[in-house]
Amino acid sequence: MAGETLKKWETKNGKRPQFTQFTPNLPNLPLKWWREESHIIDVEDVKRAVEQNPETIVIGTGESGIARVTEEAKKFIQEKGIKLIIDKTEEAAKTFNIINAGSKEEEGKQNKVIDLFHLTC
Repeated sequence: MAGETLKKWETKNGKRPQFTQFTPNLPNLPLKWWREESHIIDVEDVKRAVEQNPETIVIGTGESGIARVTEEAKKFIQEKGIKLIIDKTEEAAKTFNIINAGSKEEEGKQNKVIDLFHLTC
């Protein structure tokens, strides 16, 4: 599924993608995937991001913060030595942009940051 892109409202198994992932090596290319439960982010939902070996994962929990990250998912990410930031999606997007802008200013250093944004609620 790596590199697979879908049209805005295309579905898989009748489900719309809930999260978008951006990576520095693929700027402006969103990668979409589907979760098992709408407002629960579990280990299976973050595995693909963790496999990219980022330094940081930023998770947006929706406009009003309804989505929840399970303790198992948090532990799975942090056990890999990955910094985890969780916030409402608007703030998470700002954080992601600040991290990227800051790392671009550092000479020869581009932090690998992945964001997972719940796009509704």
